[in-house]
Amino acid sequence: MNHLQEIFQQCRQEKRAACIFFVSLGYPTLEDSRKAVEAAIQNGADIIELGVPFSDPMADGPVICKASQTAI
Repeated sequence: MNHLQEIFQQCRQEKRAACIFFVSLGYPTLEDSRKAVEAAIQNGADIIELGVPFSDPMADGPVICKASQTAI
């Protein structure tokens, strides 16, 4: 079993949803995104997804597209 499966299994056993945090790296600045990740860890995030800015994020929604464009 991989680590993500273990996290989801633990959340199921605790009868709760997993708290998954997404941060676009570099938005609005690298320092701010670092602080956001630290805050997520300190506040109990189960999983943190790090979004790497991409110049043409077609599959992402408008909020993530805007964050990527700003970060780039």
